[in-house]
Amino acid sequence: TNTQISVDGIKAVQAEVQIVQTEEVVRAAVETVGVEALYPSLAKPRLFGLLAPPDPQERVVAAVERFRADLRVDAQTGSNAVRIAVTHESRDTAIKAVQAVTDAYLARRKVIYANNQGTPCSARRSAATPDG
Repeated sequence: TNTQISVDGIKAVQAEVQIVQTEEVVRAAVETVGVEALYPSLAKPRLFGLLAPPDPQERVVAAVERFRADLRVDAQTGSNAVRIAVTHESRDTAIKAVQAVTDAYLARRKVIYANNQGTPCSARRSAATPDG
């Protein structure tokens, strides 16, 4: 059997990877798991208790930034599968985070495909043609 995928297939998988890495997906995953569950230190006072913890919005922004560093998304070589992994000191939290990313990705993907009424690639092709 031939395990190679086409150039269009590779582009499609890369488009899926980019969807997983969007701000909407990452933020939704962080909010689903919870900032305090992911990064308890963000809820604690800073500078040995001299400064209050960041406000809730700052916590989310900081958590999203840290989560991006802990999130790995890549296309599996020679396949159309996307691998999602999260590094965290707690295995259970990492599992919850991967599930939250997956759920947020699927929800975001559904919106994108519904808005484009097809695949992102076909929408780009139709937008590029003079007729359509």
